[in-house]
Amino acid sequence: MYLDADISVKKKRYQKLLEKNKPTRPLYCITLPVNGENIMEIYSSVELWFRWYRRRRVTVIGLAGSREKAEMLAAQICLDTVCREGDISPRIVRGYFEDIM
Repeated sequence: MYLDADISVKKKRYQKLLEKNKPTRPLYCITLPVNGENIMEIYSSVELWFRWYRRRRVTVIGLAGSREKAEMLAAQICLDTVCREGDISPRIVRGYFEDIM
């Protein structure tokens, strides 16, 4: 899982809070796409509490403390994927994370 510097200090705590759908301080989640057409999606952790998201299988691949940091982290994920796979697409990103999880 990718984390920004602020989150990496308390990684396990934030992961447990997300798994239990507990409120957290402003936290942004980078996820694999729900619709399959996007490469990644960024949500506030509060959005993931809605029933619609809980009914779907949302795979969190990164955590950040702000929207801007989440965008920078998503860019880093794209860069790492291109360096490893040579290209980027929704299928490649999903395969990249299935390989490392």
